Amino acid sequence: MTDVTCSQSYTHFANAVERDGLTIGAVLKAWHFRWQSRQRLSRMTDRELDDVGLDRNMVEREIAKPFWRR
Repeated sequence: MTDVTCSQSYTHFANAVERDGLTIGAVLKAWHFRWQSRQRLSRMTDRELDDVGLDRNMVEREIAKPFWRR
């Protein structure tokens, strides 16, 4: 990641935290939850995914996201 990209990412993050009135702890907790959820999704079988109304393509798109993206 270049310095410019890193700086832009940090600025975007800082603006979102300020805009949403979040604390750093709340952000870290949300990121951890997303990471855990995506890990669990990646281990589910097609039958389990069907039971919760998801398909493999939806899951592949979701788990491809970085943990900081919704």
